[in-house]
Formats: sequence, structure tokens, C-alpha cells
Amino acid sequence: MFKAEAIDWKFAHRYRENTGNNRKGFLESRTGLDHIVFLIDEHSDLEAWMARLEKLRIKHAPIRRQKEPFAYSAMIFRNSDCI
Repeated sequence: MFKAEAIDWKFAHRYRENTGNNRKGFLESRTGLDHIVFLIDEHSDLEAWMARLEKLRIKHAPIRRQKEPFAYSAMIFRNSDCI
């Protein structure tokens, strides 16, 4: 859960029951959860999150800035289950 116990942050988790996987646990190689996106207001907020992840020793990719097909910045990280 992205080390949620280590950060003072709450979010609503909406889901539907998936009955097509025979109740097997998550595997990165199996079809299922792909990614979660968090929207931030300023690029400096993304830099602050990167610093926070580093403080918590959570591995992450560098911030990537894209211009095509539209402008955005992204930083990819995974939880301890490799999600």
C-alpha cells in the first residue's frame, strides 16, 4: 500500500470484486492492477514526494518530464509487493 503506514495520508479506495483470478495473489506478470496515478498541483510537489520517498528508503525512478503527446511529469515507484 505504498508504505501508507509511514505517511500521514488517507485516500478512498474504490474497487470491485474480481472473480476471474481464482483468488490468486498479485503477480506482476499476471493481468491485473497496472498503475495508480496521483495528481499534484505543482512540480515542486513532485520533488517533495521524491524527497519523502528517499527519506523512507522507497526505491523510485527519477522524475521524467514528457512533452508529447502532452506535457506531464512522472515518477515511478513500487510498493513492497512490486505493484
